[in-house]
Amino acid sequence: MLMIKHIHAPPFLGAAWAVVLIACMATVSFAHDEILILYNERSPYVVVDPGGKLSGLTVDPVRYAFEKSGLEHRWELTPSKRQLGLIESSEIKACAVGWFKNPEREKIGKYTHEVYKDNSTVAVTKANNDRMVSGKTLDALFADKSLTLLTKGGFSYGPFIDGKIAAGAPVRMETVTENMNMLKFIQAGRADYMFMAPEEADALIATKAFKPGAFKLVTFSDMPEGESRYLLCSHMVPDADIERLNTSLQEYRDKICKR
Repeated sequence: MLMIKHIHAPPFLGAAWAVVLIACMATVSFAHDEILILYNERSPYVVVDPGGKLSGLTVDPVRYAFEKSGLEHRWELTPSKRQLGLIESSEIKACAVGWFKNPEREKIGKYTHEVYKDNSTVAVTKANNDRMVSGKTLDALFADKSLTLLTKGGFSYGPFIDGKIAAGAPVRMETVTENMNMLKFIQAGRADYMFMAPEEADALIATKAFKPGAFKLVTFSDMPEGESRYLLCSHMVPDADIERLNTSLQEYRDKICKR
């Protein structure tokens, strides 16, 4: 980000000196080739240990790709909604970690190759919710208007679930909070269920925030394979940099994931 300071020119040089110095500062600042890697803590995709070190299912391949490709970068803790705003504005070089792909986002930024692929999505509900049982279709679930779906505003659940929600019009409550707080809404009975990858659900449910056995995971007969997660980059990131990241991500899958 360009930092502008008030500059007081020496009397013998006058205002022209200050103008030249400011121009030089701007040139130096914008010559900086750093890419911001935007993330927010979200176990097990992005995990921050007590010492501040990042790891996780999406962090590990992304770190490998940036370090292997030699691209200058900096990790930046950023709320999800703000991440999309920065990508869409395309005023800085930035890549957001772990986003699903959909047509709207393809218009505002550039995607790398897959970073991680989720397992098939499940619904998370209270363990004693007898109206939520495994084996149904999403259409059958959405037809039950006594159940309330909790969703995150501006968030995509992948084309299959997004399309089913649009067609089935389930009773729905929307929030802008993160998944941990959304689970607390479910626990408090403010909504009946939410969608999540099972690996994320297991990680959150296992935290000290919830009692063991408080929730159950519901599977569906028509749910496809899990969605792929990507780096979503602003248009300021050159195509050549995207290709370098793609090459390193492929190498990560070929060499690291198969160990």
